[in-house]
Amino acid sequence: MIVKKGFLLLMFLISVTCRILAQNVSAGNDTTICSGTSVTLHAQVDSAGAITQLNLPDDHYSSVVDLGFNFNYYGNTYHKCLLSTNVYIYFDTTEANGYSVWPINLAIPTTDPSVPQNSIMGPWHDVDPSVSPFGIMSYATFGSAPNRYFVFNFCGVPMFSCNNLLFTGQIILYEGSNIIETHMTSKVVCTTWNNGGAAIHGLHNITGTQASVVPNRNYPTIWTTSNDGRRFTPDSSFASYTIDTIPFQPIPMLGNLQWTTMAGAFLGNDQNVIVTPTQTTSYIVNMTDCGVGADTVTVYVSQLDTTTFKYNPACPNSFDGFIGVNCLGSAPFTITWQDQQGNTLQTVTSSTGNDTLFNLGPGTYHLTVTDSIGCVKSHYYTLSAVSYNAQFNYSPLISCKGIPTVYTNTSTGIPVSFSWNFGDGGNSSLQNPTHTFSSSGSYTVQMIATYAGGCTDTATKIIIVHDPINADFNWQPSNICDSDTVQFYDNSSQFPIIWNWTYGDGSFGSGETPTHQFQGGDYTIKLVATDSLCGTDSIEKDLTVYSTPHPNIGPDTGLCYGETIFLDAGYPSFTHSWSNGDQNQITSIEAGEPTYYSVAVNNHGCIGYDSIYIFLECNVAVPSGFSPNGDGHNDIFRPSGNKIKGYSVNIFNRWGQEVFSGDFGGIDYGWDGKYLGEDCDIGVYIYEMKIEYVNNVKEELKGNITLLR
Repeated sequence: MIVKKGFLLLMFLISVTCRILAQNVSAGNDTTICSGTSVTLHAQVDSAGAITQLNLPDDHYSSVVDLGFNFNYYGNTYHKCLLSTNVYIYFDTTEANGYSVWPINLAIPTTDPSVPQNSIMGPWHDVDPSVSPFGIMSYATFGSAPNRYFVFNFCGVPMFSCNNLLFTGQIILYEGSNIIETHMTSKVVCTTWNNGGAAIHGLHNITGTQASVVPNRNYPTIWTTSNDGRRFTPDSSFASYTIDTIPFQPIPMLGNLQWTTMAGAFLGNDQNVIVTPTQTTSYIVNMTDCGVGADTVTVYVSQLDTTTFKYNPACPNSFDGFIGVNCLGSAPFTITWQDQQGNTLQTVTSSTGNDTLFNLGPGTYHLTVTDSIGCVKSHYYTLSAVSYNAQFNYSPLISCKGIPTVYTNTSTGIPVSFSWNFGDGGNSSLQNPTHTFSSSGSYTVQMIATYAGGCTDTATKIIIVHDPINADFNWQPSNICDSDTVQFYDNSSQFPIIWNWTYGDGSFGSGETPTHQFQGGDYTIKLVATDSLCGTDSIEKDLTVYSTPHPNIGPDTGLCYGETIFLDAGYPSFTHSWSNGDQNQITSIEAGEPTYYSVAVNNHGCIGYDSIYIFLECNVAVPSGFSPNGDGHNDIFRPSGNKIKGYSVNIFNRWGQEVFSGDFGGIDYGWDGKYLGEDCDIGVYIYEMKIEYVNNVKEELKGNITLLR
């Protein structure tokens, strides 16, 4: 459905030069869409001429702009110009796309190059179209020769440094009369920039020697205005201009668009907006400034709706199902049915929107409904037989020989009878039977469920029946001493996962291969093994731990040559093995050369060891001199040694005269260096000595002894 819209027409008229310009904004034609779809609304702006929008950085000139006619300014004729982002027209086209001078530090007229000459300032001040909210900067030439006019337009452009303050205004040049107009909707002041917001409103000639300035609008005056119109009329020689205040009548130009709903909800500012109404809705597009215009467009939403109904077939192999549809919307309706392979089964055109597809079996079917507008609704429907699916569970999930298993029917639908086959010759017709397997192995259990109407379904599961666990263990070493660490090993059958050990000495263990140390004695070891599948089992075994002997045959001992000693290893009931080959508990040793003797005592393989060093200790030493001076050190001549029972000694001087003779029962006594109570002379003497050891062995010694004082 398409409805033609009218246009909102705005007309402006001024008395000096005839200019008729209608700016129209059109939202386009009313349209109809399908529910759930989107449509792009487009605003068409018609200003009776081609409007060019400028997009320039701050403080820049445009490229060269053609006015569309010849224009005399201060006696010079121009057909082209540059447009500055700082709101002036500049007739020196050599600086196209270049820097537009800033800031303002001087009044006009001036020849200083920091001030633009040959320019129309409407006013010259610092605006910035490169920042948000950007605004619109545009130009256009309107009318027909010889009454054309050129418009340089600013619409809501931010002030530099004060971007929340916006400037709106325009400069108009008229063909033939060479009149200049400025219209300012809002000239604001940015107090934080360029000496508090400097601005110059006037004309400046090419040499900077002449200027026509609106009173009180030259540097450094700070000024504001709104809805202000001024006309600059040249004299006959174009040497000066008359400035008049005129009615504020700007040319409608491209301004900020605004889309809203009829309720005022904001939609956007672009020429195009996308809407997705769920019901018929009207939208308004407005020109928010720089000329006023508005239009309304209505989007009609076609409400194609369908309701369906279906009947599932009674069994998977029956074809007594059907699907029906009722359509609401714009008739007539084209109704098409397809199967899941895309084959068309039925197509009808219905003014009532009702249709039914019969004789259907289980499967997926595709319905497509198209109304008279072209709106389409598509649905997929699945017909299935009434859930005839035989299923069952069983408990426990691990089946063990001799343990009952309970089978539970979980079939969908409502079976009316059951037939069970347990795979070992057992059968049942119960809904939830119990069965016990007498042997381990793999069994195929089958349940046939019969439903009303004769439909049947079969469920089959493989049941693995496991043997129960048999606990068993062994240990190493097989012959155990009290110093050994015993390593136990589980030998249980099946799949044990938990092992609890009792060692018989008040200690406990766990794990598959634990270790333990025992004191000597007899113990009963118990293992309780838990299977991952089928229960627990226990076993006990007796274990004997033998004590290790610790023989002690005494410390290392010194003997005289030929002396005999008896060594006792103890442990009379154990086996003995001496290093001298003796196998008795007690062995005798006769001293000869110094020798190590050892014994091994064996208790069922638990062996203890000890050893002794037998060395010769019967020896004597005779000093070569002594000093009987009564200082308590070396005052007596006597032998020293081990195992000496006694000795006798005779002392002779160098002339062979005997000066001492003695017989002693030990070695604590000897010659004191006197003869008949008088000290003998210092010198060398001769001794003859007879030694008797504790084993009655005797030894004779001769030698010299030096007496010193």
